[in-house]
Amino acid sequence: MDAKTRAQLDALQKKPGPWLLATDIAPILRWDPQWLRIKGRERDLPFPSEPHGNRVQFPKAAFIAWVEQQIEGGM
Repeated sequence: MDAKTRAQLDALQKKPGPWLLATDIAPILRWDPQWLRIKGRERDLPFPSEPHGNRVQFPKAAFIAWVEQQIEGGM
């Protein structure tokens, strides 16, 4: 994992609350936030998502665990 990605992941871990938004996780994945929202509503992502109307939230602990697993496996 490069230093920039590690810093972004550390910042997410320090963010208060149990949820993340698409704009929080998009920079780490280098994916478009709107694409994450669409796929999150469809529940078509490799990590959990919780759609609430037009908003999609991602459980912080599950997302961070998934990212760390991907990094160990060669994301």
